[in-house]
Amino acid sequence: MMRRPALLIPGTQGGFTLLELMVALAISAVVAVIGASAMSTALDSYSRNGERARSREEVRGAERILRHEWTTRGIAVKGSATTLEFDTLHPVMGTPGTGPAIARVEYACETAEGSSTMALVHRVKTLPPATAANTTARPQTPTLLDTQVLASGLRMCAFSYLTRLPNREGKPIPTWLAKWEQPRQPPDLLRMGLSGMRDDMPALVYKARSEAGTP
Repeated sequence: MMRRPALLIPGTQGGFTLLELMVALAISAVVAVIGASAMSTALDSYSRNGERARSREEVRGAERILRHEWTTRGIAVKGSATTLEFDTLHPVMGTPGTGPAIARVEYACETAEGSSTMALVHRVKTLPPATAANTTARPQTPTLLDTQVLASGLRMCAFSYLTRLPNREGKPIPTWLAKWEQPRQPPDLLRMGLSGMRDDMPALVYKARSEAGTP
């Protein structure tokens, strides 16, 4: 017995109408925009976190170098709000094993070219030998041996120096100075303030001398 072919009822055939396709495309576009925005936000956050981590690591590296050289410095210390200079027995060079036995080191806060941020620059210079032949002669200009950028992208870079100054009653009180020019006496404390992308890094403080006044 043969079956009759099924009759197609108008309005029941498969497929999508033009309106349904337009709605589906609109929803897909909205989802794509939301996904792209979320991806852009995630990448931007990852980039900022990476930059912040790099800045923190550079600050820690600069702190380690300054602490290493500061522990074997001489008595003479010269500095301002943006520069620090002293002699040390263990200078840190960019190429290990090439440094002299004693050298003059300089830390300078300099503005980066074409940018509003600052960089902490470290320089190592030679010292003329202290012999009887040159003690009375004109001081020789130190020779630059090495230059390194210890930290870049800084929004704050400054030095300050703690000493005791008398108040109106003549009583000495601790006072932070932005400049140090006493060649025969180091400050009580040295403070180096470095800050990168965010001002969330505390200033680093170094003890300059003992109670007896020796470094």
